[in-house]
Amino acid sequence: MWLYLNLLIILLVPLALGAAVLTALLRERMENFFFWEKMALFFSVGWGLHIVVMFVLGLVKIPLTFANILAADFIMIAGLLPFYYKYLDIGIRKLEIGNWKLEIGNIVLAVIGLKILFVAWSTLIKPIIDPDLLACYPLAARMTFLNGTFPRGWPLADETLMPSLSQAWSSIGIHAWNDSVLTSWSPFLFLGLVIIFYSALSRYFSRWYSLLFTFLLSTLPFLVFHAGTAYADFLQAFYYSTATIYLFLFMKEMDRDKERSFGFLLVSALLLGLAVWAKRSGIYYAGINIATASVFLGLNHLKINQENWKKIIYAFVIFAIIIMPWLTYQPFTTLRSVAKGAVLSIVQPPSETTSPYTVKPLDIIQAFSRNSFAEDNWHILGMVFLAALLLYPKTAFSSPRGYLLAIIGLQFAGLLFIFTLSNMSSTIFNETLLNRLMLHFVPVILYFCAEVIGLNVERTD
Repeated sequence: MWLYLNLLIILLVPLALGAAVLTALLRERMENFFFWEKMALFFSVGWGLHIVVMFVLGLVKIPLTFANILAADFIMIAGLLPFYYKYLDIGIRKLEIGNWKLEIGNIVLAVIGLKILFVAWSTLIKPIIDPDLLACYPLAARMTFLNGTFPRGWPLADETLMPSLSQAWSSIGIHAWNDSVLTSWSPFLFLGLVIIFYSALSRYFSRWYSLLFTFLLSTLPFLVFHAGTAYADFLQAFYYSTATIYLFLFMKEMDRDKERSFGFLLVSALLLGLAVWAKRSGIYYAGINIATASVFLGLNHLKINQENWKKIIYAFVIFAIIIMPWLTYQPFTTLRSVAKGAVLSIVQPPSETTSPYTVKPLDIIQAFSRNSFAEDNWHILGMVFLAALLLYPKTAFSSPRGYLLAIIGLQFAGLLFIFTLSNMSSTIFNETLLNRLMLHFVPVILYFCAEVIGLNVERTD
């Protein structure tokens, strides 16, 4: 009984923190989000910020005990109260959900629900058993639980702390070490991804069409598998993909409703900042999104007045505030390590580098092809992506979808760089790493396909 009560507290505290922060930032813009979308954002944003709070406490030598963490969260919630108490009704207002009249709709919903339950089952039914995980995040989580602070250096080296601190919080919250509850939060993030993906599509397309692509998302085998593990890749996929989707919504709504679009931009900035905490690659991904957004703003500067620019700068400041504690603690370690590997690969012959293979761009393209069409990691995603590009090129390359395609293209270009110029080149022959890196932006690819195809087969936009 106490275990379940403590698990409930573990989940509700970040939810309350997320609700306070988002409502204080968005205020009347909360009306632009659906009820369940708000719940998904409250939990996911709150969870990420809760981990940042834990990090800051550890950084200033405050023991990471349940009481200390809880007190810090409630101080933040209480401190924000003057900024959001007037908008609480907006924050919790419900969305009327229409009735499903056809049985097939209920069947599709049931399958999505079963996938969510499967993630919960695979997360909670067993302790973490992956050998390469046991020596990293769970070990760091246990050290955090036992010592009251996160470990410096080994076993994490320069890895980000969100995965290990998330796992540590699960045991800190139940006041005992329990391997089976370390990732108790993961099913709720998976559910949040499904809700956010559906909510974003349903703004412009019919429920049937939105549900179809949400079904495709929830049944991607590699995504479902990683949502039930303790790897950092699902955390990265969640925060980066949702941040990118809301960035696209900002671009799409710019000409229609600027106030609404800036609400999406604020949410994107929050999620993108947390993506940097999820995994080291988050700093690269943030750079891609910021560069793409900068091009968009530069080309549309005549539509943006001085007051709008203040809001855009405000969003960037929020992003900078979130990532600053981590960059201060581990300043650009990922950039240095990968740059060093790239330089070594260029100036030294392949036989003298850490990689025994010479990987060419064609090897990467063939690996992408195998993963997309010859294996079941992504089901029909590769075919759907090609269909969107080949059948509807005008829609795919037009604004704002062209910016989403540019982000996807830069992601693939980044993978080409990593596997051809860095000391990770030999790992292309073991496609596990390639799949894990692709996982980070696969939901973005599927969302892009839904947008392109939907504008040509649906007329509800």
